[in-house]
Amino acid sequence: MDIPITLGCYKCGSGDILILSKLKTSIVTCNSCHANLGKWGDIEASALRELTKIVKENLNDEFVG
Repeated sequence: MDIPITLGCYKCGSGDILILSKLKTSIVTCNSCHANLGKWGDIEASALRELTKIVKENLNDEFVG
């Protein structure tokens, strides 16, 4: 199962983001508009919640029948 996760800027919509470090406290910024997108730890946690939701939905579809 392929599940693409796209991180993008909430302000300009660009997918060109800068993650200098994978430390939970590192600030993630948009390379296009330079908006502060938040801390890597918060963004990572949000992405993992979304991924978990998508996997559960897809697994439920596999077992319906």
